[in-house]
Amino acid sequence: MAHHYVQSFSPNEKVTPEIAHQIGVELMKKVAPNFQVIISTHIDKDHIHNHIIINSVNMKTGMKWKADLDTRLDMREESDRLSKQYGLTIIEKNSGLRGIDQSTQKLAEKGQSWKVNLCKALDEATQMCITKEDFIRYMKNKGFDIPRYTDRHITFQKIGETKKIRADTLAEQFGEIYKKENLEKKMGFYIPPAPISTPQRKRVQSPFITEFERFEKDYFSKNPPLAKVGESKKLQHHIRQSSNPLMALLLIIFKLVARRRKYLLDKKYHTLRRYNKSQRQYKKYQPSLAEQVKRIERLQRT
Repeated sequence: MAHHYVQSFSPNEKVTPEIAHQIGVELMKKVAPNFQVIISTHIDKDHIHNHIIINSVNMKTGMKWKADLDTRLDMREESDRLSKQYGLTIIEKNSGLRGIDQSTQKLAEKGQSWKVNLCKALDEATQMCITKEDFIRYMKNKGFDIPRYTDRHITFQKIGETKKIRADTLAEQFGEIYKKENLEKKMGFYIPPAPISTPQRKRVQSPFITEFERFEKDYFSKNPPLAKVGESKKLQHHIRQSSNPLMALLLIIFKLVARRRKYLLDKKYHTLRRYNKSQRQYKKYQPSLAEQVKRIERLQRT
């Protein structure tokens, strides 16, 4: 029925509730014309923020509000433009953090989030531990087991539960300090992992073969010609030189059979050849790796 957005301003900004509310009104007039909107400016936190409720149906067209990523980006771009117009700062670049989900935030406010407690335990461990064994023992005393500890990853698990999380995933939500590398550097036992070497596979380019060429090879392997041309002519010569009438009859039968088989073979062959000719447009030339490299170098020079 409606969509809820929050427009927040930095606590370090010298912005009044009236200016924040005016920015919210101008933002909605620009991005949501003909939509019913309620804007409520709150000052209950250390930062001033607007709660914006948008009716999902356009009053004039009846079309629904499109609540997707493109709409949010457009709203943010317009909000930044208005903030600059009023002399306020904006977020110049992303922090690189993925952010936490709403359930984690609600539990953190109540002090019940196991991820937040894990971060607190890691903060204390970096101040107390100096070896890997001390770190594993300290985390276990804090209620977190380490089921997997490799050269590249650390996996934490809350004791008594099935919940697990990697250090890199935790760093994406709470900061780079919780990466395995940074944790070990603070405790003083970081060793760079060995580089992963992947063997280079030499690509062998096979020649391009059309379906017709493949069929032709298979067909003649299963249906070879009657005989070689020289052997056929030699056999016909011996039959002609003979005075036996049976041999003459054999010559006639031989020619009829050979002509019939040749006719059937040629008919099938030429039918497929005509088909191959129509399909020749789909045969594309595949350049070799050396030709591709030369082409790239030539493009770079130009």
